[in-house]
Amino acid sequence: MYYFIIWIGMVVATAIIADQKNLSVVGFLFLGLFLAPVALLLVLLLPKNEPKTKEESPNISLSQAITQLNYVKSAIASLNKRVEDIDRYIGQMTNQEHAEVSIIEQPSYPQTIAKAQQEKPQYNQTSTAETNFGKYWLNKIGIIVFALGIGFLIRYTFKYFGPFIKIAFGYFISAGLFYFGLQLEKKDKLANYGRALLGGAWALVYFTTYAMHHFEASRIIQSQMVDLFLLVVVIVGMIKHALKYESEAMVAMALIVAYLTSIIGQITIFTFISNILLSVVIITLVYKFRWIKTLILGIILTFLIHHIWVMPEILHFSNKVQLFGMSYFHSRHFMNLAFLGGYWLVFMLGLHILRRDKEEKLENTVAAANLGNFAFFSFISYPLLNEAFLNYRFLVIFIIGLCYLAAALIMKIIKNEKLYFSDIVVAVMAITLAIPLKFHEKTTLLIWLIETPFLLLVGLYFRQKIYRYLSYGISALSFVQLIISLSLRHDYLGWANEISFLGLMISFNDFLVFCAAFSMGICCYLGQKSKEKNKLIGIDDFFNHVFSLFSCSYFVYFIYSVVSAQWITLYLLIPSLFLFGLGNYSKLKRLRVYSYVILLISTVRYIFIDNYAFNPFLKWTVIIAEALVFFAIYFTIKTLKQRKEIDLLYAGEGYLSFYCGVALIIFTVFRYVSWQWISLGLGVAGVIFIATGLLFKDKPSRISGLLLFGLTIVRITFVDLSQLDVIFKIISFIILGIIFLGISYIYNRFNIGQEKAD
Repeated sequence: MYYFIIWIGMVVATAIIADQKNLSVVGFLFLGLFLAPVALLLVLLLPKNEPKTKEESPNISLSQAITQLNYVKSAIASLNKRVEDIDRYIGQMTNQEHAEVSIIEQPSYPQTIAKAQQEKPQYNQTSTAETNFGKYWLNKIGIIVFALGIGFLIRYTFKYFGPFIKIAFGYFISAGLFYFGLQLEKKDKLANYGRALLGGAWALVYFTTYAMHHFEASRIIQSQMVDLFLLVVVIVGMIKHALKYESEAMVAMALIVAYLTSIIGQITIFTFISNILLSVVIITLVYKFRWIKTLILGIILTFLIHHIWVMPEILHFSNKVQLFGMSYFHSRHFMNLAFLGGYWLVFMLGLHILRRDKEEKLENTVAAANLGNFAFFSFISYPLLNEAFLNYRFLVIFIIGLCYLAAALIMKIIKNEKLYFSDIVVAVMAITLAIPLKFHEKTTLLIWLIETPFLLLVGLYFRQKIYRYLSYGISALSFVQLIISLSLRHDYLGWANEISFLGLMISFNDFLVFCAAFSMGICCYLGQKSKEKNKLIGIDDFFNHVFSLFSCSYFVYFIYSVVSAQWITLYLLIPSLFLFGLGNYSKLKRLRVYSYVILLISTVRYIFIDNYAFNPFLKWTVIIAEALVFFAIYFTIKTLKQRKEIDLLYAGEGYLSFYCGVALIIFTVFRYVSWQWISLGLGVAGVIFIATGLLFKDKPSRISGLLLFGLTIVRITFVDLSQLDVIFKIISFIILGIIFLGISYIYNRFNIGQEKAD
């Protein structure tokens, strides 16, 4: 409890300092509710925000402004008198041709203005924190504390202080506050002080009327409906008074004290109705005057007071109340939820019926208040719902999501974009988070994966960034849920149960990974198609890259999970070739990069992990496929380059792929060919490369063949001559000699290498 009080104190301090520095009070207030120490530190470090105006506007009070206005009126009156005197004097001198017009003891126009400027009092333009606290905050705090003291006095039981005397005393104090408040409000220097007293007076009238029935120690009215009618009368009077003075500070003071005093004592349904009435007052005044600060104050005050004061009272009061046949435990939680639901609904309706204003800052504040209303309601009510009404969580949250969705559609029709934005955020958030409460966790993740491309499609088609941002958020949420399921819940709640998919028996976990790859792939495709029409920038382009990366990553993980270890290397070549072809078709370089990364993973497995010595068929299948992929990439790049249909990552992109394939062939020969036949194997490989180079007129292939011949000669010289048996020397040397002679004849006969470079 102490930590909570300190937290609230830091929130209040943050708001006060932000107001002093001309920063966003609403923004820092909501930041402080969740990160109070960070918000306080941030607002202390930020410099004061000076308003950017062409001329510096003096920071003066209302009384000072009235005084200066009187001086201006005096100067204007002096000027009017001067004009009348000149006009009268000219009339008298019209018959005199050479009369000298002189006006004695009449100051000139510049002199009059100068005199008025000299006589005008000067004020200190910098308002200190001490002055603000002493003049504007201390009186408000004082009236709140005083009204609470009177409230406790009225509800307390005294032996010689009966109910009628208590009520009369409450009204008497209220009347005194009204009298002094009205008198002081007329004086310029004390106008602010007087309005604070008026706010306290209205609050005390409200509480005294409330106490006439609610408290046993001060009950003089037995009928709840009569007292409720009197409360409505007080509220009407408060509204009329507010309409007369248009004083937001006075109304705020009245509402603060009314809220605090209404929850003194036992909480009943009457308390709920009275607080709803106060909320209606806030909405009415906000609608009339667009007092957004009052609305925000009402939202924060209502939910915080309920959480700090009302909720513990309801949960722990001794009366055994049963509502709608429910148990005592469920009745108390239901009463709390009724309070919170009523507050949420009233504030939500009030925000949406608020009159439009073209000022963007005001509309942003309303949208922020809308999100804040939902946040307060959710954080306070969900633990109660989870504790007492577990089976109704999905229904309640889903209905709330539908309410915001309907509100969003209405806001879209009337073109209130800011509220539409906030409504859609809440609607999608509520519906998305409600799904796990109804469905199994694995089904929930599947629904989220379907929801992500759907929201992205809507956002791209209608050019609504809010839907796109929500799809990005849900994709991130799906990623986190999938990681948790893969790392912590592989054998929990049936995640590892096998299902039939594409003729394979795989776990549901693996099926979800495949669905995630497919979902992210669709999102990438939708984003890329939109990019062709409208260039994606910023976060949209970033997430388009993220979708493609995650789609590839999910699919690679799927292969690792489903395919047998000995076949993984071969199966990895399939997405590598697919991404390479898709990257060339769509002109997306990043897909070719992903293709090379997957090919690298496959090659690393082939070199360092796989061993095919005991399976000849698999060995040669993987060897041929692995080598062909490198050479297929090289010849594809070469062909597209000749047609000028490819944008290379760098100039040697194709050559790197080719020589990696050559290196892979050399590694394969040394690893899988018997050491007696390695030289012969290298020579045969060299013949194949030279033949390919001659057939396709490809110089790198011919050079690679010659390099293999050179490597063969080196091995013959340093290994075969000293270590090879005679029979193997005879066979290898004869065949290699014929190969070398034949290749040399071809080079000489057709002048190979003398043509222009490719």
